[in-house]
Amino acid sequence: MVRILGNNLSNKKKIYIALTCIYGIGITTSKKILEKLAIDPNCKVSELNETNISELRDFLETETFKLKGI
Repeated sequence: MVRILGNNLSNKKKIYIALTCIYGIGITTSKKILEKLAIDPNCKVSELNETNISELRDFLETETFKLKGI
């Protein structure tokens, strides 16, 4: 299980669906984020390597991408 911004992402879900568990991210935003980071949206969370996870975590925690309520 991957933890990003205080949310646990289920290993069984595809990453573009799992990101929607984070407040403020819908499917469209999720796909845009993954496209920018060159991560396949159809891979499952369990298939991500540590590099992908750290890039995703760093991107979501930056000042340029602020989520409402966080």
